Amino acid sequence: MENKGRLKGHSTPVLSTALNQDGSHLASGASNAVVRIFDLASLVCSHSLSLPVAPSSEHQLGTNNHDHNFIEGDNEDQDIASLAWRNSHSLLAAVGCHLIHVDLRANPHSTPVRIFTANDCIADIALNPLNDAYISLADDTGSLSILDIRRLPTTTPPPKLFKSLSAAHSNMASACAYDPRPESNPWHVWSAGFDYTLQRWDTSNGCQVECIDLSSTTAAATSDVHEQGQIQSINPPFVYSLALSARSSRIAAGLGNGAVALLRRGAGVVPAGAKKKKTRPCVLDAVMPGVHAWSCTAVQFWDPDRVMGVGGAATETDNVGSDEVVVTGGLDGRVNVIGFTVGLLDENSVPAVKGTWNVERKVDSMICLGQGEAKSGRSVRIAVAGCPTAKTRDPAVFGAIDLWDIPV
Repeated sequence: MENKGRLKGHSTPVLSTALNQDGSHLASGASNAVVRIFDLASLVCSHSLSLPVAPSSEHQLGTNNHDHNFIEGDNEDQDIASLAWRNSHSLLAAVGCHLIHVDLRANPHSTPVRIFTANDCIADIALNPLNDAYISLADDTGSLSILDIRRLPTTTPPPKLFKSLSAAHSNMASACAYDPRPESNPWHVWSAGFDYTLQRWDTSNGCQVECIDLSSTTAAATSDVHEQGQIQSINPPFVYSLALSARSSRIAAGLGNGAVALLRRGAGVVPAGAKKKKTRPCVLDAVMPGVHAWSCTAVQFWDPDRVMGVGGAATETDNVGSDEVVVTGGLDGRVNVIGFTVGLLDENSVPAVKGTWNVERKVDSMICLGQGEAKSGRSVRIAVAGCPTAKTRDPAVFGAIDLWDIPV
């Protein structure tokens, strides 16, 4: 593992990051409602924006508010929990219970606009790669909100609430994601929650397609780890993080007890005698306990067949058939790489952790930036954000984002 630099500028911990479509810029959101955008070629901050903040008790759907006054501190109303690029100049941010839009073409006078207010703090924003007219929001009430954003960057009138899936989860909804494969159903969205479940929803009619409860299988796997004397988190198996592969049918879920669940969508069998045509269900391939000693807060697939040069455009490689990997990050300050061969994983073969690295931060956000610069073998460059594991009073360290090249 090799350190490749540090992105500086935030004075409070960074909670979320998002890479733009061409891989040239990284957006970061901190716990004081400040967004910074970094040029990855120069590692210089090109934009710094203070987003509008209001108490979460102000639930006025679609209201705009340009009051940028706030006090720095530990306040969830200022937490930027999620960021998403709609295109190279349109950025969406979840600040407390509010969804904020920034049109970067107006720089240096970009004015963040509040375009939607959820019932509680927004945990995640999911863009639909197959239908960019819609996005999904997961919030702390366990609900999913589907918004029609076709009018953006025009914010008057604000985006229309297309569908509200109230209490989709019985506890907080922590993550949501659309299937990026071209052959997938563009109306289906996946969600994860603190009720230990992964769920798939048809947003065209608001119906649940399937629900996978990870609590029982995770408990069994954790019991095996305890019997072997391995270190294991005592946290419940809340589903903290979620990723869907664009290359295969695989799903990865990071759990609160440090385990990682690996599933395949559409790999199950439709029950015999079903009267209606049903979607083939998901199959749970493996629950890997003890991947992290604390909550697994970030999971992401890295596709070596389509790599993106850091600071440059996407390029194709000739490594067709190479292994797909999952990169995970946790509150234990570590990053892991899980490897398996696409299409060859079955019930008798278990994926393996190929490497573990100490990144010196309790990982709140981790994102793969592209191919690393390893002298031998393959590597991936990652950006890691979160509180340092070592005590420090230096704000430049506290709010920094570290870049690492890790072998895969």
